[in-house]
Amino acid sequence: MDVEAIVQILDHPQSTNQDILEHLKNCLSLEFQLPTIIRPRLWNFLLLGKNGIPELHVPVRELKTALNSLSNTIKEQIWLDVSRLRTNLWLFQQKQVRVMAYCMLCLFCYQREISYFQGLHEILAPFIFLFQHEVFAWSGEDFFSIADSNVPQVAIFSPLWKGYPLFCGFLERYAPFLLEKSEEMLFRLLRRAFYYFQTLLVYHSPRLFWTLADAEITPDMYCISWFVTLFARNLNLEELLVLYDCLLVSGNVMTIFYFGLELIIRHQAIICQVNKAILPETLMNMTVSGNDQVWETWLDGEKKQYITPQGFHRHFYRALYETKEYSKEDLSLEKNFVELHVDDWLEEWSRKQQVDDSLPILPFFLWDCRSKEEYDTGHLAIAARIPWESFHVGDRKTVIMYPSKEILNQAVEMFEPLRNIVRICLIGSGDDILDQIDVYPLALALTRSNFAYVSILSGGIHSILEWKQERKDKALPHYLEWVDLDCMRQRLIEERRKASIQSTIGSSPFLGWNSQPILDLRHSFNQIVSKWVRGKIASSVTTPRGLMNNDMEEKNALQYNIEEEERKKNNMGSLAESLLMREDERLVSKHWLDPPLRWNTCDVTTWKVWCQKVPKVGSVVDLDREEWIDSLQLFYVQNWSDSRSEWINRMIGISEYYFVVLARDTLHTSYASIKTFRPLEDVHQVEDMTDNIVVVYLKACVKASDDIPWPWDRHDERWMIKLNERQVNVFVRLLKRKN
Repeated sequence: MDVEAIVQILDHPQSTNQDILEHLKNCLSLEFQLPTIIRPRLWNFLLLGKNGIPELHVPVRELKTALNSLSNTIKEQIWLDVSRLRTNLWLFQQKQVRVMAYCMLCLFCYQREISYFQGLHEILAPFIFLFQHEVFAWSGEDFFSIADSNVPQVAIFSPLWKGYPLFCGFLERYAPFLLEKSEEMLFRLLRRAFYYFQTLLVYHSPRLFWTLADAEITPDMYCISWFVTLFARNLNLEELLVLYDCLLVSGNVMTIFYFGLELIIRHQAIICQVNKAILPETLMNMTVSGNDQVWETWLDGEKKQYITPQGFHRHFYRALYETKEYSKEDLSLEKNFVELHVDDWLEEWSRKQQVDDSLPILPFFLWDCRSKEEYDTGHLAIAARIPWESFHVGDRKTVIMYPSKEILNQAVEMFEPLRNIVRICLIGSGDDILDQIDVYPLALALTRSNFAYVSILSGGIHSILEWKQERKDKALPHYLEWVDLDCMRQRLIEERRKASIQSTIGSSPFLGWNSQPILDLRHSFNQIVSKWVRGKIASSVTTPRGLMNNDMEEKNALQYNIEEEERKKNNMGSLAESLLMREDERLVSKHWLDPPLRWNTCDVTTWKVWCQKVPKVGSVVDLDREEWIDSLQLFYVQNWSDSRSEWINRMIGISEYYFVVLARDTLHTSYASIKTFRPLEDVHQVEDMTDNIVVVYLKACVKASDDIPWPWDRHDERWMIKLNERQVNVFVRLLKRKN
């Protein structure tokens, strides 16, 4: 489509926005980009809704206020970044252009009341590049200094200001999360973006997901520049303009994430073969070559977006662009699969099977993962059932069942004819405990076997029942017909199963599935894919009589476990109760200790990140001596010596025991807080103290030595967790018994 035709459509008084967008999409499909000569006008229409060439407006007075208000530190950082901006291009070699970029960024930060962050200058570059034909060579006679609060003369008359409103409108529409005034909120939103991107990767390319997971590669290690700069740092300017053409014409803020998804999937063969040592570098250097590849990557990303459940997009959008406080969106980050609510599932079920040849919608299959007895008390007529009992020898009714690797493999084989040609939605009862047994292990096994398009119905069967109850007077879709529904009997069976599961909680053989010791698959992504420290405790934890046999009577099993819990409590005392935590809560990943925290390199950001990773009270830490010495010292023991009448400090030998975190420091906002630790959790106080007292701390030190300054008064008992000799011995015996 030629330029004249597009201009005629823009100028025609009866042209609607939809007509214009359709013509621009056709132009992209034919030319892979919008016409360069009228691109400023098109972007002005797409971003600001204004038909015509962007107007020149120079906010001299406000710019002067901004230059006076910003600190020299911020202005120095901005000038340093713009001085390094696209130095290979003639345009950005001109001092006039660098001065203009500097002024624009200063004004932008002042107007939005935000702190400048690196990467903002990269997003500004294409909006300056739009008007490169209006830039003239600067004589350099005018003096410029960032210490000068006066507006540079070249900035007053520069036509580059035409790009500033477009730059502001672009960020406000497509990256409003970058405009957060709170740094904490910005990091939280980026964390959400990483999570949802990770979920998309699991949904569309589970093989790639597990390749990165096994290599301990998380999204923040390779795609932070994608989302912070909207790919401005990863593409040359010509390719970046094409990408932004596609983004503006689509008008969909989510498509930028699918561009990143398709980009990494296109490099899947290289990623799966490259040495793990250079994998992060390989990921960060991924790019596309040529405008045609940008368009093809974008187009394939749009197809993946169409296959993805639309409800997932709504949750993604709300979490990233609308939710500004801690909410359920943050809690949902503990889940690692696409989860659909009832309305989302109904929407997917009722969508047309195919809109056109280029955008097919895969069939949607619902699979009931509950036990046969639960299934017989009521199920959806359209839901296929997974015949768990056929994978066993004999007929077992509602007993506690932990599907082993062999059982899950048989279930996966049953799905083989459906591999990647249908969208699989798993449904359980909706109870957290039961779904950990029925749904999440199968979802994990399917993705481990490289099944794409796996999702889970949030709330399970009961969410559908509640949905129907709320609409009892309205006409319901025919595919919500129930078979043999008996709600009361269904509840009784579920409660009986839950009692059996809770009685043996902590003895699940899920630990070890493909080297991923996952009991609760709703844990955060880092917990799932990090290199877990299993140690002797994790590998040998069983009930005292071994794992429960499936044919054990539930009543006897429940009574036995109640008696065992009481016996343990009586023997161990109040402190050792922390060891009764579930295994998935006790095991501590080595990931949180990497990299080591050192006094001479620790800054505020490093400190915050480290504090967020500190294990909770009751966590078991397993480190070898080299890892201990090279990392931040965490535990310190003080022994009272009667012979010397003083406290003796010593570091606990790593090879001797496992250790339990007995207290945590609270998270402060300043680096100075390293010297002002306070226990975050309540600690157990012992009344009958003896002369032989052991004090265990969780504390920060610069290296492993006995002469480390304590961050508090060591004689102040408020900071101490005191154990008498009997409790220490019981504590050590318990740990050794677990070994």
